[in-house]
Amino acid sequence: MRGFPWTGARGRFTATLNGEMVMRETADTRYRIGQFQCGITLRPSDNLLVFQVEELDGLALLSALITGPNNDGDTAEQPVVEVVTCQDRGQSAIFRQR
Repeated sequence: MRGFPWTGARGRFTATLNGEMVMRETADTRYRIGQFQCGITLRPSDNLLVFQVEELDGLALLSALITGPNNDGDTAEQPVVEVVTCQDRGQSAIFRQR
């Protein structure tokens, strides 16, 4: 299934899906929800989407929404995604499909 992570960030971040880098960006302006988007292909089984964020000027922020194949802002019906780990200072967020 095709999906689109809409990512808002402040800082430098990378996103990997199932171990493969799908996004690398530097957000040095104000934080905006959904500022960065990219297309991804989700497996019918488990998927693991990992964001790693580095502080920029002492600030690291991250939000992510996975939209469906139309990339219209509606969340993807499949997969169901849960936040597995989000570290305050460790700058990692992991999303896993169930």
